[in-house]
Amino acid sequence: MRAVVQRVTEAKVEVAGKVVGEIEIGLLLLLGIARDDSGEDADYIADKTANLRIFDDDEGKMNRSLVDVGGGMLVVSQFTLYGDARRGRRPSSAHEPATGADPPHSSAHRRIRRQRVSVPPGGQRPPSCTGPSPAAGRSHRPAPRSARDGARRSTRPTPG
Repeated sequence: MRAVVQRVTEAKVEVAGKVVGEIEIGLLLLLGIARDDSGEDADYIADKTANLRIFDDDEGKMNRSLVDVGGGMLVVSQFTLYGDARRGRRPSSAHEPATGADPPHSSAHRRIRRQRVSVPPGGQRPPSCTGPSPAAGRSHRPAPRSARDGARRSTRPTPG
């Protein structure tokens, strides 16, 4: 698993103009899941992100965790974290596609909730938002992300 963590005062994910996940103070977690990731990997990410001491205490030191401040975590599936563009011009990926009854990102959500962290039900990239391919007779310049798939992330980083 690969994760990018951003501390936020608020964050939300919109798909086709509808908010599918939203938090106030907390963490935005962009989560890439590889084919060979295990439950142990998900446990590690859940424990690490929930307990990172990156929030200010009363003295202004980063000494409090997400659990300590009672914040939420917005988890967004981000397969591009596994993109490999070393060869050619089309990045390949070793990500795990969301298939089956229990996709890996759902398992990660459950493990994060076990850390006493609020995780809204949205934030995952629904299969309907895969977007059209920029190939097939179109310009070589892809449309802006919001025009391609209707998904939009909005965050407000915390000061400091």
